[in-house]
Amino acid sequence: MEIRDYSNEMNNLRKAFRLIYNYQKCMKSLVTYIKTKYGFEDEILGHKRFSNTIDAGRKNGCYDANLKIGEASAWDFVYPYEFEYFFGCQDIKEKKENKTRKYQICMSVIQVSDTGHYFQNDTSETNADKFKDTDKSDSILIFACEKMRKSSKWETTEYLDEIIKKIICGKASKWIPYEKDENTGLLVKRYHIEDFDTQSSADKLIKDFSNLFYKKTGI
Repeated sequence: MEIRDYSNEMNNLRKAFRLIYNYQKCMKSLVTYIKTKYGFEDEILGHKRFSNTIDAGRKNGCYDANLKIGEASAWDFVYPYEFEYFFGCQDIKEKKENKTRKYQICMSVIQVSDTGHYFQNDTSETNADKFKDTDKSDSILIFACEKMRKSSKWETTEYLDEIIKKIICGKASKWIPYEKDENTGLLVKRYHIEDFDTQSSADKLIKDFSNLFYKKTGI
């Protein structure tokens, strides 16, 4: 039987956990900054993507363990791999032809720490060994902002998965119109995370998306 020394691997693992901590600390700060710059005031809500959350059951008596790990994937333990931050919705009014119409602006930012699994024939495959090489993959933020009628629902929940695939593997941005005469629709655009390395560069990208959204919606 081969005897291996795992001490070096475990040291790298400890470094990886500390790296992920610092990375996610920065991501949380950056996303909060983006939300503030766009004027959203609601608390940020999160949605774990790519893999599932670990379901919670009843506590076992007085013991705190209540997570059901029997059916959990290893990826279910890794939240920052792909995560959506929902900023909420803002109510706006526009006057058109002497009529006041009510709209909502809703926005999410999706953190995709590794695009490698999107470049497989079967994107449901979760075996990391089959992902695209890390040096040929990217780490990105996807901005998704929607202008819609006040009575409508936040539409992206229905087809955001497919849009993300197109944004990652194709053009960097996509506009999906709803009602042409109303200038309503969904704008999605990707940015490389490393391009947010300074406040000035972050402000530039935030402004870039804002300008593009204005061209499409007038907001």
